[in-house]
Amino acid sequence: MESDILAKILQAEREIQTKIDTARQTCREQIQRLKEEAEERIVQEERLVSEQCKRSLAEADELANKKAAALLETEERKAEKLSSLTDEALKKVVMKQMISILPGEKHDRTHVQG
Repeated sequence: MESDILAKILQAEREIQTKIDTARQTCREQIQRLKEEAEERIVQEERLVSEQCKRSLAEADELANKKAAALLETEERKAEKLSSLTDEALKKVVMKQMISILPGEKHDRTHVQG
């Protein structure tokens, strides 16, 4: 009878150990699967962020080019306008500007035509 009880206990211990081993293996597999899923999500997020950065840089570059082109066009128009000024008109503009930067009162420069 004691040997039957001992045999049953040993059998129960083997069954418990088998269940523990199976549970450990299942846990290891789940952990591995979760790690792989997490790594894949990280790779996807990195790819998404990288693409967003590229798009943002392209948009910023395009905007900068448009602003530069507009500024260049404006400055070319100004240069064209200035190049068409006669010497007399240019003298008047220069004299007006000189009056504003020379020391003294502006009304002191009444002899300057402008």
